[in-house]
Amino acid sequence: MGRKIVPLLLARGYNVRAFVHSNNPFQTNANLEAITGDVHSEPDIVKAVDGVDAVVSVLGSWHTKTKDIQVSAMQHLIPTMQAAGIQRIVSLTGSGAFDPADKLTLGRRLARVIPLKVFKDGSEHIALLRASGLNWTVLRSPVMKEQGLKPYDITAVQPGMLSTISRDSVAAAMAELIESDKWTHQAPYIKSAKA
Repeated sequence: MGRKIVPLLLARGYNVRAFVHSNNPFQTNANLEAITGDVHSEPDIVKAVDGVDAVVSVLGSWHTKTKDIQVSAMQHLIPTMQAAGIQRIVSLTGSGAFDPADKLTLGRRLARVIPLKVFKDGSEHIALLRASGLNWTVLRSPVMKEQGLKPYDITAVQPGMLSTISRDSVAAAMAELIESDKWTHQAPYIKSAKA
């Protein structure tokens, strides 16, 4: 998702510092600084957020061995942001992640039977942000596909289990959320808008 959100933020006039795991996939831009690091390393996280005004996190655990990427990042990122006085963070996770504020409907109870580590990682990262005192928003997304920018809604209503969404739409929603206070201290969902 970083490949989608970084160019979008640059196009909106932001100066961006991108935290990348290995290779820098971005084209050279005067308003972009790419820093290589590991989310399990506190010094790397400190370096990545030094001097920034807000954080956009699109980290995920799907293709990792440890399946702890979001929680590990937040364990270092939250105290670093608190110490530096950085208040705003918008994070992305899957629609299967739970927020402690969620009502446990029958569908949610059934979904919790599936003990996927990535959902646990997403859920625990929401809980850490909820307890942080930061001005946070977590966008919960269904499966993302390459479909180009499509109309979307940011909503409190969970999308269906087989729902999909455009990656470009998720990037646009993340940029929208960083500029808005509407969903602060909440974990809304993104879903395709009905025509």
